[in-house]
Amino acid sequence: MFFMAIRHPPDDYHPRIIRGGRIPPPRVVHYDEPRRGFFARILRFLLKPYIVLPAFCLAALCVGVLSYYWIIFSARIDNLLKGEVYTRSAGIYAAPKQIRAGQPLSQDDLVAYLKRAGYVARGEQGESTRGRYGVDGSAVEIDPSEDAMVDNARPFDPLRIQFTASGKSIAAITDKNGGARLDKAQLEPELISSVTGHERAKRRVVGFNDLPPDLVKAITTTEDRSFFEHHGVNVRGIIRALLRRYNGDPNSPLARQGGSSITQQLVKNLLLSPEYSLKRKISEAYMSIILETRLSKEEIFALYCNQVYLG
Repeated sequence: MFFMAIRHPPDDYHPRIIRGGRIPPPRVVHYDEPRRGFFARILRFLLKPYIVLPAFCLAALCVGVLSYYWIIFSARIDNLLKGEVYTRSAGIYAAPKQIRAGQPLSQDDLVAYLKRAGYVARGEQGESTRGRYGVDGSAVEIDPSEDAMVDNARPFDPLRIQFTASGKSIAAITDKNGGARLDKAQLEPELISSVTGHERAKRRVVGFNDLPPDLVKAITTTEDRSFFEHHGVNVRGIIRALLRRYNGDPNSPLARQGGSSITQQLVKNLLLSPEYSLKRKISEAYMSIILETRLSKEEIFALYCNQVYLG
């Protein structure tokens, strides 16, 4: 026979009375908050008032400084670009070429003259402002350049010049606008010489479309491979230059390779001094970003080619 011990409740125990047959919810006596993730803890720390307020003041100061220098540098760039960067300050031209019906002038000689006057054939690469010519059988059609003006007037009309069957003389001259037959007309003169800039350097100003594609590829490959991709500063080029300078042979030509983009080089040549300093490099980078908002990539590249010595 087995005996079971009888357990009695404590004297101060009062059983709960359940009314309505419902059991009350359990009471929470202890709660463990789940551990936050690493990034959540970092974010919570950064949102502390003693972190947010100084960061906000620093950000406001940076925005103010950047805005101030944006206005200053923009004024300098806009002043430079107010007119053409390269304007012929002096030019010597031949007299306009006079032609008339019946004149002994061959078709080949006329085309050669137009090329010397800066004309390009239709369909060929060239700036849109340049004059165009087209050969249509025994006739030559001429469209003068957009900036061909004398005393604020446009004395050169678009013409169609018909040659004789032999091609040795002019048979007829027709005004392309009205279709009127002309006894004589004049063509744009040849530029004999011009000087540009404060140095009075003799040069020929070209546009982007005047540059051979192989030359564009050669310059970008040598100077700035990602020129048509970045927004003024070639970050990859700067990092590459720093790595080659400090991790390689300091006497190697590659160690002396710069990381400036084509836009930065143009800004340095046109707006800044050539001396090396951290202040000049920062100004150069910031002005390059501003310049990219003023000109297209093609215009910047053309300015660069007109500025640097290409041999």
